[in-house]
This record gives sequence, C-alpha cells and structure tokens, in this order.
Amino acid sequence: MLYLEARWGTRKERWPLRDGCIVVGRGPECDIVLDDAWVSRRHFQLEIFGQRIKLADLGSRHGVFHAEERIEEIELSPESQFVAGQVVLTIRDEITLDGLRALGRPVQHATAEHTRFPSDDPGALGALSALLASLDAAGNEASRLHALLAAAAERTSAKSAALLVRTTGGTVVRALWGAPLPEGLAAALDTGAPPRGGRLIALPGCAPEVGALALHPVAKDGDLVVRVAAALAGASLTRCICATEDVADSPYLAVSDASRRLLDEALALADGPRPILLVGEEGSGREALARQVHRKARRDGAFVSLDCSQSSAEQIVAALQPEHGDTPPAPGTLYLDGVEALTPPLQSALLRALGARDRRDLRLVTATTVDLEKATAEGQFDAELFVHLAGAELQVPPLRERCEDVLPLAQAFAAACARAAGRGLHGLDIDAARALARHGWPGNVRELREVVARAFAACEDEVLGGAAFAGLLAT
Repeated sequence: MLYLEARWGTRKERWPLRDGCIVVGRGPECDIVLDDAWVSRRHFQLEIFGQRIKLADLGSRHGVFHAEERIEEIELSPESQFVAGQVVLTIRDEITLDGLRALGRPVQHATAEHTRFPSDDPGALGALSALLASLDAAGNEASRLHALLAAAAERTSAKSAALLVRTTGGTVVRALWGAPLPEGLAAALDTGAPPRGGRLIALPGCAPEVGALALHPVAKDGDLVVRVAAALAGASLTRCICATEDVADSPYLAVSDASRRLLDEALALADGPRPILLVGEEGSGREALARQVHRKARRDGAFVSLDCSQSSAEQIVAALQPEHGDTPPAPGTLYLDGVEALTPPLQSALLRALGARDRRDLRLVTATTVDLEKATAEGQFDAELFVHLAGAELQVPPLRERCEDVLPLAQAFAAACARAAGRGLHGLDIDAARALARHGWPGNVRELREVVARAFAACEDEVLGGAAFAGLLAT
C-alpha cells in the first residue's frame, strides 16, 4: 500500500492511497483536501493501480511541478516528489513491521507482540512514517533524540518529555523536549512510585535499571509508536551514555527547527562563491556557523577570524592579500566580525582590497549586530562595500528563540570541560536542565558556555546538578 505525504511550512500530513482514482485539491468534495491558498479546488488526480501511479493536472491555476518543470500528466513511482501550489508532496511506500524490526534488537522487543499494524489506529502508520523521516533528516544525535521525544509526546498529548538515564552518580537527563519536567517525575525513576500525572515508559531492549522515557502530563495511553520511539531512544544509550555532542565535530550544534533551517541554508551556500553576511546578536553562534560553512566547503586553507573593532587596516588587508610568492594560497575562509565597527577609512581600505583580490580562492563571511542595509541607507556604511559583503544574508536567531538547543549545547560544553580536565562526567540532572531552560540567556551561546564552565569548575561530582548553577543564572 502507498500513501501521500504533504509538507507545507511546519505542517506535515499523510493519507493512505487506495487503488483507483483519487482527486486532490482545496475543495471539501475532494478525496484528499490540501488547505493551501495556492491549491485549486480540484488541483490534480492520482490513478493508483498497485505500484503504478499516474498523475494528471485538472486544469489548476498554479500547476503541478515535477523536477522543476510544470507537467500536465506524468507516470510516477514510490518516493517521487512533486509540488502543487506551495505544498511539497511525496509518494511513499508503506512501512512494514519487518522494516521496522530491521532497525535493531530494541525495536524487535518493542514490536514483539504485533503481527501487523493496529487496525484500530490508522494514524500509527503515518506517525511512524513521520518519525522515521525526521530521524533521516536529523543531522546529529541530539536532533535524533529530540525527534523521538517529540513523537512520543505527540502520541500521548504530553507537554514535556525526557530521556532519563541512571548512572553511578545519579539520574541524568539525556534529552529533553517541550516544557521542563515537573518536580518529582525524575525522582520516580529512583523510587519506583508512579509519577503523578505522568508516566515512565520502559526502554525496550534495556534493563529496567538503565532508565526510562518520562512523559507529562499523559492524556492518552502509549501505543506502538511510543514503544518504538522508546526503543530507539534506549538504543542511543549504547552509543553514548554520557550525552555529548562534540562541538569540535559540529561547531554549530543545531537541534531546534530555527537553527536547523539556518544551518541548512548556510550549508547550501558553502560550495558557492557568494560572500555571506551573518546578522545576529553578540554570542549567538555566528562564528561557529561560519566555521561550519568552512568545513562543509572542505577548504584546505585556514579559517581566519578578525574582530573589526580591534583590527587595523593593515591586518585586514594582509588577511585578504597574504604574501605567498609564486604559490597561490590554498582556498580558505576569512571571517570578519563586527563589520559595523569599521570606520570610513577602514571601509575604504577593505573595499580596495576586495577589488584587487582574486575571490575564487577565498570565502568571505562577515558578521554584524545591526541592520547593515539601514546603516547604508543612512550613510553610515559604504554602499558599494555593502554590496560586496551581502551576497547572501542570513539571520542568526538568539538562543532564547531556540530553547531546544540549550540542553544539547550545555551537554557538549560540559563534556568538553570534562575532557580538558581529564575527569569523568555522566551529564546534567533534571534540576540543572530545568534551571537552564528557565534562563533567558541575554548573552546567548557565549553566556551558556561560560556558565557551564564555571558550574563544572565548582562541582566535583560526576553529575552536574542544579546546585552547581545556583547563583550563576541571575535574572
């Protein structure tokens, strides 16, 4: 059996496709209704015969596009993708239990009592499909765990979810989704008492004492989707029990939707020649993003970072025109931070150097905290230089607008401190995670890094608890 997957904005929906003719459009009389203003009342139809799929445009105003070409009629196959209005549509193959079980022993445990998908819950298929798609799109372990918790929370109507792990130093939170867990829910893992209003889901394939998936509040019973999510979450513990992403491997750690969209946009520009202008607050991770772009482009040259407020014209020109004799320099990246601080003489010097430079062997990435286009219109910044710098402009959101990144970043910074000190560290407990989640982070990622470093230095335990952050998170 096939099904149709539709994505527009942050929404995603799925419908099973039966054999026969299926009309898709905005009108309520259609077999599948797409709530999008750019979709016609009767936009297109699908003719399904087994694995054979035929699509025909029904005279829609905005058309159907496949491989960036408008089509009237086309034969499709499973995994084919096309666009109607502003909706991206994909024909998917049905997930099977055997396919799920191929993910590993924990999922085999989670699905052991099933011989087929529950017939009384047609939404389970779509939810599992969405879960596997989000896991495929995840760029790191923290994103995978976030997707697993989100799926479990959605199926139980929970407002918060966490993966809790028992260690020799105490219970740590491996991953967190939604609102912070209430008092007492994490303690239930140690006491064995049922948490009030919440639930602890065992991790299939793991011993009970290892940990659990905590959900709160729970309005609906857990089902196959929740058990599969818990199984995959438990499987992650065998890969990395102390909960860390290495910031050296992934300078811009993206878990939230906002940061993942930004990272995707930045990496899409990595191999091109256009200069990139990053706009965002101090400490929001602009340089980390620039380093990620440099790494994605696999440039052999150096990544050179200069603070424009503390650099002279000679330093900036030297970075743009290094002396190399007869040997051309390896392609590298020059990152100029705080370009709004450039004085008019420095702006002129930079403009001349850019004009004389063969830009093919240099990726230029600049950063600013102000609206540089507005500054240009007001005569505070050279208009020609702005054109040189703003080949592609990206907005870097502050940490308070991407709260899902706080815990993974804190875990990564704590792990880096532990490696540098040669100490063992299991992670952060739920009180620490709750304290970090409640803070507004006016200093952004830079403040988070400093707070974690100070908490680690003041704590001798193998688990960073909420007490380690007392006094460090003043409002």
